[in-house]
This record gives sequence, structure tokens and C-alpha cells, in this order.
Amino acid sequence: MPAEWREASRDVPLNAAVIRDGARVLDGVDPLPDRDKTPAEWVWRQPAVTILSTTLPAPGREKNAVRGKASAKLSCRVAPGQTGEALFALIEEALTTKPTGGVKVTVKKLGGGDSWLYEPKGPAFPAADRAY
Repeated sequence: MPAEWREASRDVPLNAAVIRDGARVLDGVDPLPDRDKTPAEWVWRQPAVTILSTTLPAPGREKNAVRGKASAKLSCRVAPGQTGEALFALIEEALTTKPTGGVKVTVKKLGGGDSWLYEPKGPAFPAADRAY
């Protein structure tokens, strides 16, 4: 992480309360770990995983039975400086290493790409800051 970027990220008007409200995180749950990173760094410079869909029953339609099969589709944001293949390998390892109760886990990559990063330079960026 470039020191200049990290220092500038401290001025971004982003904090746990803003993130909690925007993401509808429950009260009392900290939306971000501390670990010496600014909120902007966590939001924009770290990998992220979002569950897009599952084959689980809709709320209110659950059954008291063990399902024979389930699936989920994930969307993964690749962090700057990371490759899509490296992130996929980490996720695959996390999901397939010692699954609980002997569950068989299969991970399939449907697509993807690598990270990219640009430097926000030029007159539009200070203008946007002033407008915000």
C-alpha cells in the first residue's frame, strides 16, 4: 500500500457508522476489523466476497430436513496487486479444507479477471471533493 494513498485515505469521510448504515449491518456489529487499515482501505483496497444467490429455501419456506445438495454463486472483488487466480485459489482452499461434518465441497470458477488500479489525478477529483 503506497504510504501517500494510505495517508490521503484518512481524509475520506468514511467511518464505521457510514458503512454500517449503508450496508444495513446490525447494531453492535463492527462492519470492519481495525488491523491498522483505514475504512477507505478496507472498502476499496482489499478483496471482498459477496453471495449473489443460493439454492437454499426462501425465508419462510425452510424445512426441518438435511438437504442433499446446495449451491451458492459468489462475486469476488480482486484487490489491487492481486490476481484473480490467486484469489480463487485462496477461496477454494478456505472452502474445501476440512469442511464440517465430511461435507463434500466443489468450487467452480465461472469467469473473472485481475485487479486494476488508477491514480485519481486531475482537476475532476478536487472538484468532486469540493462538491461532496
